[in-house]
Amino acid sequence: MQAANRIITAAEMTEIDRRTQSVIGIPGMLLMENAGQKAWAVVRECVGTVGERHRPPRIAFIAGNGNNGGDALVMARQSLIEGEHECVVITVARELTGSTQEQWSILHQLGMQRHVWNDEPQDVSDVLADADWIVDGIAGTGISGPLRDPIGSLVGVINRSTARVVAVDVPSGLRDGFRRGDSAIRADLTVVTGYLKAMLFESHTRALVGEIHRVDPGFPPGLVNDPQVVTTRIAEMPPSPHHPAPLHSDFHKGQRGRVLVVGGSPGTAGAAVLSAEGAAAAGAGMIRVLASGQGVATVLARIPSVMAAEIPAVPNGDELREALAWADAVVLGPGWTTLTDSDLVEWLRYCSTAGTALVLDASALRVIAQRGDAWKELFQTALPTVLTPHLGEWQALVADDDVGGVRETLEQFPDRSGLSIIVKSAVTWVRHSTGEVDVLDGRAPALAVAGSGDVLSGIVVAALARGMAAGLDTPEMVRDALRWGLTRHLSAGRALTQEDRAASAADIAARVAAGFGPSYG
Repeated sequence: MQAANRIITAAEMTEIDRRTQSVIGIPGMLLMENAGQKAWAVVRECVGTVGERHRPPRIAFIAGNGNNGGDALVMARQSLIEGEHECVVITVARELTGSTQEQWSILHQLGMQRHVWNDEPQDVSDVLADADWIVDGIAGTGISGPLRDPIGSLVGVINRSTARVVAVDVPSGLRDGFRRGDSAIRADLTVVTGYLKAMLFESHTRALVGEIHRVDPGFPPGLVNDPQVVTTRIAEMPPSPHHPAPLHSDFHKGQRGRVLVVGGSPGTAGAAVLSAEGAAAAGAGMIRVLASGQGVATVLARIPSVMAAEIPAVPNGDELREALAWADAVVLGPGWTTLTDSDLVEWLRYCSTAGTALVLDASALRVIAQRGDAWKELFQTALPTVLTPHLGEWQALVADDDVGGVRETLEQFPDRSGLSIIVKSAVTWVRHSTGEVDVLDGRAPALAVAGSGDVLSGIVVAALARGMAAGLDTPEMVRDALRWGLTRHLSAGRALTQEDRAASAADIAARVAAGFGPSYG
């Protein structure tokens, strides 16, 4: 299976499966056998052979009537044959169909014990209460709506158990269009069969998925790259991207990028300071800060090399032109609580004239979400622009208090040349101006602190500034700079998380700075 970093929708996976069987001619039973055997190899390693109660681990394999159920039954057969675990099969209904019935017939001949949820719910509940591990093969990605009873009740029993849960492909209940509050299995481990599914990485589903492993049942590699089969351009972000403008030994400070940070009202001045620290940590050659008087004093005390002055009370053309003519990239908004719609319009116009790359963060996003003149101005320029909302700010930008999924709203959000969007959460989604969508499966709790996003905006603007200073004003440069900045922020968060100590946003910036090696990646 090539392009293993691709992330696809349920409909695209269904079409890959259909063409594999009907066009290529690989039998569905063979794909099921491959998926089940490889998934069992993953689970066997996790389960081991000795349970917590000094006996073979007890595993309950639960099968619905779809392909996931068949995969689970292949896993149950292999467990039974190996004889190192106490295993039992549970099916939702007594009557099975298709491949699932064929798989159960084999198990029945081998003497496998079976319980039926619809006929004996109490017996099944007792079995699950005594299980060490539960393999969830109840429902796959093809379901069209929320799980209903009797399956919904079974999901509740599983989620209340103390057993560790393994989901086959996806936790049952997850689907494209899954909403908060819908019934779904909470898995400790999900063994994805085939390609990663977008539904696994939404902000409201990722916690249900647990650790992710992938196995390849043998899908022909050309199908995922066929634009008639897979139309989305979603992938896991590359783990170690290179900066589009590497540092060279003879660089001077101007060639490393000039960054302008604008924000920091009285009482929230620290946000602009943290953005400046993020830019410094990411290697910006020169940094200039426009903030409140409080912010100016703080940033000069923390970073003496920074140039700092107060934000003009009223946007002044000469001051703005001078500052923007100097800068390669600008971040507007960190802690700038007094920012108005008319002020932001002026800044956007002057940035457009100057041709600087622009990062809009925090208060700037709040103003844009009001759908005033700044919203209109945002879409009237081709200026390289990056929006960096967290989930709450993203809900405001898309005018939806109940965001069902970031992928869907990213697809629907207005587009224009040069616009990129970073939606920050435990899993970060990035829509690049190239049309590509990256998913960064971060899950680093150390990053969940006040000011972490401000540091990130500084890292991102520094990465853009270096690319702009090198004359690389292209969508590909912006894409690669965002990947570079995001992965460094995440690497710092993961390092701090592993240390298992309290860490502040300033600690994140310090760890980013400490992470630079001699290769200057």
